[in-house]
Amino acid sequence: EPVDTAVLNELLGGVDGETLAAILDDYLRLAVIQFDELEVALADKDSRQVRDIVHKLLGSTRSAGAKPLSQILLRLQTAARKNLVSDYPLLGAECRNEFERVRRWIEAR
Repeated sequence: EPVDTAVLNELLGGVDGETLAAILDDYLRLAVIQFDELEVALADKDSRQVRDIVHKLLGSTRSAGAKPLSQILLRLQTAARKNLVSDYPLLGAECRNEFERVRRWIEAR
C-alpha cells in the first residue's frame, strides 16, 4: 500500500472515513502543486529550493502515511544537502512515480 492510514488515525486519535478522505484530499491538492515546484527546482539544479520544497513535502507526506514516498524524499533531501545534482534525475523520477501511485490510491478511495 502506498498510504498507511493507521498513521493518520494515530496522529488524530481516530477519525471517520469521511474525515480521513478529506485530509487525504487536502494533502493531495497541496502535494500536486509542491511536486510541480519540485520538478522545476530539480531541473534548475537549485539545491536550496529542492531542500525547501522537500522539507515541506516530507512533513505532510509522513503525516499522510505515505511511507515509501517519504523514504524517497529523504534520499532526495540528503542529495540536496550534499548538492549531488547528478542524483536529481533518478530521484526526481522515483518521487514522481511513487507520488503518482499515492495519487491513484487516494483518488480510488
